[in-house]
Amino acid sequence: MRFAFATFMLAVCAAPVAADTERSAALSSDAVGPATSLAERGPAEPSSPDRALRSALGAWRALHDRAVHGDAAALDEADAAKRSIADAFAKADPKNSEEAWNWRMSAAEFLLLGGDARSVRRLLSATETPSGSAPPGADRLYAGALAYGERRWDAAAELLSALDPRAQNPRIGGALAMVQAIIAAERAPAEAQRRLDDARLLAPGSFVEEAALRRALLSPGDLRPGGAHEAAAQAYARRFPRSAHAAMFFARAAQLAARTAPGDAISALRRISASQSEPARRSLMLEAAREALAIGATQTALETAREAAAPSTPPHELARARLYEAAALVASEAHREGARLLGEVRRELLAPPDQNLYDSAATLGAAMASPPQSFPPADSPPTPADPPETALRTLAEANALLTRRGR
Repeated sequence: MRFAFATFMLAVCAAPVAADTERSAALSSDAVGPATSLAERGPAEPSSPDRALRSALGAWRALHDRAVHGDAAALDEADAAKRSIADAFAKADPKNSEEAWNWRMSAAEFLLLGGDARSVRRLLSATETPSGSAPPGADRLYAGALAYGERRWDAAAELLSALDPRAQNPRIGGALAMVQAIIAAERAPAEAQRRLDDARLLAPGSFVEEAALRRALLSPGDLRPGGAHEAAAQAYARRFPRSAHAAMFFARAAQLAARTAPGDAISALRRISASQSEPARRSLMLEAAREALAIGATQTALETAREAAAPSTPPHELARARLYEAAALVASEAHREGARLLGEVRRELLAPPDQNLYDSAATLGAAMASPPQSFPPADSPPTPADPPETALRTLAEANALLTRRGR
């Protein structure tokens, strides 16, 4: 039976993990301010080429704003716009120091929003800021933005961490705060959280705010009532329910729910999904049930699986809900009820990972229902057993999978 349980847990943990990596896209916000000069304290009106570039940057940001408000096709348009902007930077030939200053500010904005560092390195390295024309810290901003774009994290942290996002031009402040949060996440989590709050305040309703809310859930924690993670999750669900990136967010919310105390988890998920469509709400509950099974939180798995099951639930999702409910029960004292429910699940409606879970749950259920093994008489020769390293290897594999799922 120990082997059956280990096989069962391996099957629970074998489902694909939602990708943590996100599109290398700009952190955008057209809502943070009018598309005027990139540096309101800077030199006189820039030349036409730079004005056209700033207009293109504004359009690029607007595409990402459209994406977080439901227009997924805008992401492909944004990718094309990003390439065009990079080409424009690569061909830039400033005629004087003031024009060069405007190009540098645009380049810093481009990099902080996820642009290609290769296209602006020559521009940032070869030009000088005219004396007295730039706001305080401009040179640190340029050098830090380039270091961030080139993934030189230590240099970026040294150059950018001391800058005040609220003192920057509105078009840059929110993105700068977001970048500061990213580079501080491991060494100073509390500082990173403060910078995420700044990013939201400086770029409300934009891609910057959407990204800040998603990133707020990446730190360890759960969805306990009144906690920071629950607040961020509710804000996201309320403000960006149709985002092109919402699937990543709700997958992370499901992971956090699985680590929340029973009762609190289902309450938090209900609040988070209150503004979602019924299919989206079911999907969140099912993901949370799967995640809860993976870490042995059977009560949360039961509650979320039952929440997802309703007379109107489509057959394939109902099969998933019943499977997760049965799998949670079959490893408990209620294993007979779990086996009965499992017998009602139509295996052919399940995706391959869930079919594996079904098979393992059935094997475990049969083992749990079998009569206790009787011990041989004391004078009988010992029955050969599996080598101990086999059992240890099985347990190690299960533990490794559980650890990976818990990260």
